Amino acid sequence: MRRRKWTAPRVVAGILAVVVIRGLTVHAGTAPVGADGQALVAGNGLLQRGLYDLAIKQYQTFLSGSSAPQPAATARYGLAVAFFQLGRLDDAEPELLTLSKLGNRFEFAADVGLMLAQASLTKRSFEDA
Repeated sequence: MRRRKWTAPRVVAGILAVVVIRGLTVHAGTAPVGADGQALVAGNGLLQRGLYDLAIKQYQTFLSGSSAPQPAATARYGLAVAFFQLGRLDDAEPELLTLSKLGNRFEFAADVGLMLAQASLTKRSFEDA
């Protein structure tokens, strides 16, 4: 029987695999449970990768089935950002207006205000900016 040598690349690959699996387990424990929670996590991942159309579908799925206020605000923000990045300002505005009503209770309130102002300027609605 042939013995495998412990080479540096194998050791690093093994450690990396353990860290990634551990990280996914810890992250999964903090994510909302159920299919809705999976849609939120999927939407966030797709948004980070610039797959805005796919992220929109995931966020809409989450928002149609969730009533929890904090995850819903996060999903609404992701949805607004995806619409905004695609130039769909008319779709982004209602989401941003809903989030702006939360004021400073929402962690990305400054971003929401900035996106609303930018959307108003882009649409040449100067009185709203």
